[in-house]
Amino acid sequence: MKFLFTDLRKGTGATVVSSSGGVELSIETNRLRNGLFTYVLINGLMSGDADLNEDGQILISEIQQYTQINVRTLSKGLQTATSRIQNTELDYRLW
Repeated sequence: MKFLFTDLRKGTGATVVSSSGGVELSIETNRLRNGLFTYVLINGLMSGDADLNEDGQILISEIQQYTQINVRTLSKGLQTATSRIQNTELDYRLW
């Protein structure tokens, strides 16, 4: 895994979506039974809310946008999900 993520610009097709920026803490709470990012990710996939263009598919780009908006909103700006690259050519269907 370390080799795969060494330099994402090499065209591995990997996209990294992380729970927070490098200087932020990821919020964990018993109330959600997960970390905030995991809660938002699961909720977006299971409810279909992450299908931002409502075409019946959830793409990587939609998950990136959905998690960024909802993690920031639910944390009141204390945490923001981030993405390492924006790969529109390899915008795979997740769900």
